[in-house]
Amino acid sequence: QQVNWDNVARGIFVFTIGVAKKVLLADPLTTNAQSFFDVVSSPVSAVSAWWYSIEYTVSYYFDLSGYADMAIGIGLMFNVIIPENFNSPYKARNFQDYWQRWHITLSRFLGAYIFRSVYRHGSKWRNYYIATMVTFLVSGFWHLRKRAREQNVPAIFPVISGRIIPASTCAGTAMPMLSLQR
Repeated sequence: QQVNWDNVARGIFVFTIGVAKKVLLADPLTTNAQSFFDVVSSPVSAVSAWWYSIEYTVSYYFDLSGYADMAIGIGLMFNVIIPENFNSPYKARNFQDYWQRWHITLSRFLGAYIFRSVYRHGSKWRNYYIATMVTFLVSGFWHLRKRAREQNVPAIFPVISGRIIPASTCAGTAMPMLSLQR
């Protein structure tokens, strides 16, 4: 095949943006927040705890966003279109929208192969809850597999998410998140 120089140029640009997110934003924020959490054996102020928690959350955001951009950029350099995997999840209007914007390809996989394997259309509403819980539990094992082995951390966040999403869907509210958008 012939080299598509437009895609190579776009790929270099997107890859560079990804590296900048990772190296200039995510890594320093992670290092700073982690140094705080490593020594949190004594009481700390609520302001400090919130500051470093938000800092770690922002670093995680830019880490994943940077890696996604780097993968898309490398793909473009070789004329391979990689599907979008990250769509500004912190701009989500509700919890369900958040999960549709974060780890898009993993979410598609889990929906297609886990959720649909457990959920049976036309069955009772409990089946929806069970399918959602199982899907988020598998997601928790996916994300926490290494950390859980090293530190014996339970997959609690996916379990909580697995309860919030069906409950908010059932209530018809889609559980609005804290949003700065108007």
